[in-house]
Amino acid sequence: MPTLQLKTSRASHTGKTEDESTVNTYTFSNWIESSGGPFVIIEKKFAPLWGGTNGYPSDFDLACRTSNYIEEISTTNTTALILGDEPLRTLVAYSDDHNLIVRWRWATSEEDVLSKIQNICFPKKYEDRIDVNFCTDNLEIFDSASTYAEAESINLKANAGKNTIKTFNYSPDPETSLLIHKISNATQKLKLVNTQL
Repeated sequence: MPTLQLKTSRASHTGKTEDESTVNTYTFSNWIESSGGPFVIIEKKFAPLWGGTNGYPSDFDLACRTSNYIEEISTTNTTALILGDEPLRTLVAYSDDHNLIVRWRWATSEEDVLSKIQNICFPKKYEDRIDVNFCTDNLEIFDSASTYAEAESINLKANAGKNTIKTFNYSPDPETSLLIHKISNATQKLKLVNTQL
């Protein structure tokens, strides 16, 4: 069975701090939408093996059984990460230091969301943390209810090796609420390629 060969571990946020003084400039991918289920992150060469709602239990069924903000699952054909919680509109923001998976709960406009991300301050505590060993540098993010379609996905170029994904809720004002996954590589910088022009 081909697998992504993820090696994950989960840690509590207790006692962890972030440097809030770092200034980053972000570039953004396209937004992708969900039909009601969570998003899946999977190695690109195995993405066509994702079955969506086909079969029983389907890959979508397995994705919906997750309970964390981000969680690893194994299917018949591969291994993947699932973005749990609500099926939120999602994009990726990348900088020289890290990538952010940005999930839109509510905001006044798209322009406002992008502006808030450009001026983001990282919290001293986070909701969740998972350490992942990516055995590939080419990942796809798409709706777990669907089979893979390149035009409806985000292609994420992540360095192979250990990555830390920290999750936190970001509400800089009452009109804005975002769920953020911060992806940092232990040794190298991450890059993202947008699959849509």
